[in-house]
Amino acid sequence: MTNITGAYAKCLTYVAEATLTKRYAVKIGTAVNGMVAPTAVTDVTLGILADSGVTGDHLPVCVFGEVEAIAGAAVTSGTWLTIDSTGRVIAAATTSYVIGFALEDVTTANSYVKIFVQRTGLPKV
Repeated sequence: MTNITGAYAKCLTYVAEATLTKRYAVKIGTAVNGMVAPTAVTDVTLGILADSGVTGDHLPVCVFGEVEAIAGAAVTSGTWLTIDSTGRVIAAATTSYVIGFALEDVTTANSYVKIFVQRTGLPKV
């Protein structure tokens, strides 16, 4: 596993409910407690996956701190972030569920972007 988290990131282990890809956002799953599933724009996000896996794998999810994510569009450092319909980070709107903020600029979708995960599930203020 390539380390995509900062030195002080807090990652928790969950069981995958589907095939999941690192650097994408996940939510709490529906099958049993402790499982994670892909997330979408209307979901409260748990965190960013720090590794990839398939159904039944135990996967680390970054729930606080620095982690690389996949950008769904261009983002600017310091911008509050939410999740698009495929689990990528994008700039948050006023009513969005915020997952954290960008630590660097990226200019294109599907680029890796360092973010700081915090305030997951809270609307932008």
